[in-house]
Amino acid sequence: GHFNLLILSLLFIALLMASVGALGLSATISNNVVERTREFGIMRSLGASRGTIMQNIIVEACMITAISYVLAVLLALPLSIFIGQFVGKLLMEEAFPLVVSWQSLAIWWLITTFIGIAASAVPAWHSARLSIRETLVFH
Repeated sequence: GHFNLLILSLLFIALLMASVGALGLSATISNNVVERTREFGIMRSLGASRGTIMQNIIVEACMITAISYVLAVLLALPLSIFIGQFVGKLLMEEAFPLVVSWQSLAIWWLITTFIGIAASAVPAWHSARLSIRETLVFH
């Protein structure tokens, strides 16, 4: 019973951290699109289609998402070992073993990719809808 409470607490903290990460990723991608509005206007004036601009933004967001996912996994594994040892020794005088679920890693990969695409789709759509004139006079 005590472990269920601990597991639920850790799960809640993980979901809260994932939500904050998703908001951070969305803000980063949106800010990146706004800062590059003139660049998109120049691309449009050179003949790039709206679809090409949207595709560039979404692919770039997927790359940022992939890099953040890899960094998160590389940081999470040693931290998980440390927390498992600390909490295990604190509660049972024996370290908890680290068990990596490859299915969970794959599911998180899909979730983060979806968040990256969703976070970039709206700014990409808005940016692609602007006329060449609007993008070049954008401040």
